[in-house]
Amino acid sequence: MPAKIFYTLIGGFAGGVFVSSLLPATFFTGFFLLFLGAILFLWFQFNRPDFKSLLLLPLVMAAFGAGIFRYELSRNSGLEPVLQEKISETVTVKGVVIGEPDRREGSTRLKVRVENLLADRNEFLINTGVLVIAERYSDFEYGDKIEVVGRITKPENFEGDNGRVFNYPAYLAKDGIYYEFYKPAIEVLEKDAGNPIKAALLDFKNSFVENMEAVIPKPEVSLLGGILLGAKRSLGDKLLDDFRLVGVIHIVVLSGYNITIVAEAVRRFFGFLPRRAGLLFAGISIILFTIMTGASAATIRAAIMAVLVVVARYLSRTYGITRALALAGFVMVAINPQVLVFDPSFQLSFLATIGLIYVSPVVSKFLVPSGFYRPLKEAAIATMSTQIFVLPFLVYQIGEVSLVSLPANLLILATIPMTMLFGFLTGLAGFVWNFLALPFGFISFALLYYELAVVNLFSKIPFASVSAPALPFGAIVAWYLLYFFLLKKFYQSSFAGLSAPRGRS
Repeated sequence: MPAKIFYTLIGGFAGGVFVSSLLPATFFTGFFLLFLGAILFLWFQFNRPDFKSLLLLPLVMAAFGAGIFRYELSRNSGLEPVLQEKISETVTVKGVVIGEPDRREGSTRLKVRVENLLADRNEFLINTGVLVIAERYSDFEYGDKIEVVGRITKPENFEGDNGRVFNYPAYLAKDGIYYEFYKPAIEVLEKDAGNPIKAALLDFKNSFVENMEAVIPKPEVSLLGGILLGAKRSLGDKLLDDFRLVGVIHIVVLSGYNITIVAEAVRRFFGFLPRRAGLLFAGISIILFTIMTGASAATIRAAIMAVLVVVARYLSRTYGITRALALAGFVMVAINPQVLVFDPSFQLSFLATIGLIYVSPVVSKFLVPSGFYRPLKEAAIATMSTQIFVLPFLVYQIGEVSLVSLPANLLILATIPMTMLFGFLTGLAGFVWNFLALPFGFISFALLYYELAVVNLFSKIPFASVSAPALPFGAIVAWYLLYFFLLKKFYQSSFAGLSAPRGRS
């Protein structure tokens, strides 16, 4: 597909979803624009206009209408009238735990797909998602069918420490969650009621984490679980705050950077197989790993781009990283349109990747000395590029900017690949014998201890982060338009005649 048409369709679709997310719209509006755009496109095909660029106009209109239509299909799809009448009342529901329990310092959070409501001596069949906030040491697992008795509420917006109001209902709705229970009575009715493949993957993950915990103490092993597997083992509020303060919170959870490392390792591991068989197994492994680690927005984005690398190699096609990023975004928004506006991790992941692709040449040319030590130079370019491009988003969304993020990331990111390697060997050897895992565990512990020490050191620096003034959305748009203008000038002057950046995810 020609690049202009490809980006026009994806941009139009994203625009429709964006507008529908913020403004009232209807199915009819979306269908009308889609139909009108299709008719105009056919008319232009038979009556060629003098300006060929006009051919893109009906495509934008049709894609924009499709975006509105898709978002409207997802809007409030889990609201149940019979539950709406019971808000703030004590009710009894039955459902299945559909996600890995999120164990935090003071509670365990369960995402539950509710199937039955018992009320007024009747049983109603329903289909919605609820967030159950249970006691910290509750022993629940993915796939448990449970009965919940408690006061049902609807999520509400809240104001963060920075004074900004967070749209919590929309944030939960993107995951199909529309109601909450706070520490209700819970009874397990049945085990293993979930997807057997996902259950097996999570069982393997939990056993792997237990192997690491057998030879590595806390909090180091908690950090390793986050880096390697996205395991939600609590690091404690104080330590998490330090990671945010220093600007390295992205290493606590499995990020796109970590997934990229895993994807490359998987592709190399299957290198001994015949080419196409190796690529096929690599693609399947990346998908299964993404499911096992919780499938966050950042990991899905990186996984899609990694799979596209595999597909490109399988078909012997050129891999364009910009087109791959756009396609990954389109797939994610088409499946769940609410992530575009209401999932900060989705937005942050894409902005960071755009910065890595397009800002890194600028940073490499003007901000990083040519004689810089190569491993540190690569880390410096990656860190500065992403930090520069996500800065407007962080100012608007979080309102806090770390002043020590660059040196902290430089000191930590270089050790992450080795930490992941020896952490993986620790967990793998644990399946054979814990004593065999000790040498790998010792090296992992040393690396993790160093990483935590860096965070602890920088978090104690006065003014490690500063609060940014609240800026209107229009100011952030203007900020990114300025970035676009400067980048366009840079590429026109420095890379005239070159194609769009290509490379790996």
